[in-house]
Amino acid sequence: MFKERIVRIVFYLLAMILSSESVGLITGGSLPNTISFETVKHDINHNNEINYKSVLRTLNNYKLAYSDDVNFLYGVIYFFGKYGQEVNVKKAADYLRRSAKNEHVPSLYLLGTILTEPGTSVVEKQEGIYFFSIAAEHGSVDAIINLHDMYVKKIFS
Repeated sequence: MFKERIVRIVFYLLAMILSSESVGLITGGSLPNTISFETVKHDINHNNEINYKSVLRTLNNYKLAYSDDVNFLYGVIYFFGKYGQEVNVKKAADYLRRSAKNEHVPSLYLLGTILTEPGTSVVEKQEGIYFFSIAAEHGSVDAIINLHDMYVKKIFS
């Protein structure tokens, strides 16, 4: 009976470890010497208060577990010029394309936004509309609204 209890406890602990976020720790979901992925994601999207080197280290540590999210966040950093980085639309689009291949909705939407900006070529606009349409198919309300507005403005028919 005692052995059965020990075996159950071991299997319970093993199940907890295996169900925790990939390489993250059970208690906080972050790797040693990094900030949690969720904290970095929130900071990139809202605050920009964390040291850029800490953000890079965290993104680098989580790039295998959350590759689509990490590529999207790099795209956000370069598109908006966050953390003192120069705005680099080409670099942002390159990161976003990696996640867009996997139909990552936020990446599809932001890539569609980039490619339909004023001053882009007709081919880029068509590609942007394509990305918006995939995002819309996956339920992105913003993509649906953008497609509607572009249709009303006769940007495409």
